[in-house]
Amino acid sequence: SLDSARGRTNYFWFGSSLEKLLPESLRSLCEEIQHAGFGRANVSYYQHHSPIQKHIDIYNGDEAPHGHCAMNYIVQSNDPMAITIAESQGQQESYKSIAGTSWLLNTAVTHWVDNSDYREILNIRIRHPYDQVRDFFNQKGLVS
Repeated sequence: SLDSARGRTNYFWFGSSLEKLLPESLRSLCEEIQHAGFGRANVSYYQHHSPIQKHIDIYNGDEAPHGHCAMNYIVQSNDPMAITIAESQGQQESYKSIAGTSWLLNTAVTHWVDNSDYREILNIRIRHPYDQVRDFFNQKGLVS
């Protein structure tokens, strides 16, 4: 997509060619997610220079009938005020974009990113309810 206000292109990359380049630790985590009964975890890489508008991730058919979430790992963020916000039933959770941190986002609720500079993330999408995946990650100490 194109950020027309700044004339900068936003990039994303996903699929087997990306997954082959991941470090062994991340490939192992994806295997652990699958063996825990959460199905296959898909990894994507994103670069963007602007906000991401409010949205809810949509899946086709019964890809994620009971909910879905994503673990986001911040690779780099040049905007010290960049923040991701998720909102459900009037309650908000927010996560600062600090390089080297990761957090779990409920992608089945309205969420967005306030950002005004370069930001790059690895995103592990999991087609399973947020609460169950959050408990799994908390037990492993994997999210901030």
